[in-house]
Amino acid sequence: MPAPVSKAEVQKSIAGKTFVTSRIGTLSPFASGLDKEKPYRWFDEEKELNDFGKKYETERKAFVLQFVNDTLVKITDDGKTWDAVYKIDDEVKDKEKAGLKFRFIYPDKEGTMSFPVTTEPMILTSSYFIAGVKDNAIIVETPREFNSSTVVLWMKER
Repeated sequence: MPAPVSKAEVQKSIAGKTFVTSRIGTLSPFASGLDKEKPYRWFDEEKELNDFGKKYETERKAFVLQFVNDTLVKITDDGKTWDAVYKIDDEVKDKEKAGLKFRFIYPDKEGTMSFPVTTEPMILTSSYFIAGVKDNAIIVETPREFNSSTVVLWMKER
């Protein structure tokens, strides 16, 4: 699946659509070299996926992105759904790779990342690298890791 060329291309591909996770994988540690042609290791292609991997695959398949409009997305993850503001940008922060990313910005209503003495929820930002866009599918590299490798989601329009 080709990498997106512009923000407009991504916006057009996702506008008003809901994407469900179809495949789970990890980014190969050799993605920029030896595995450049096939940078992802998809769980459904693994011959010896252990029970932990199978459970993780099932959990990640519940991840859903519903793009309500050009700034609002409903995210379903870990059995919860919440609203987030999103933007698409190509800024490179810290150790991020160059390219387009989704930035999901939302309050930590559960208080999992907030300080105990604060009354207002902390505002969190999650960045998802947009690795591919084609027709009604997207591939995103997530901020999560599995066995020290970046988790990758192949998402298709519902």
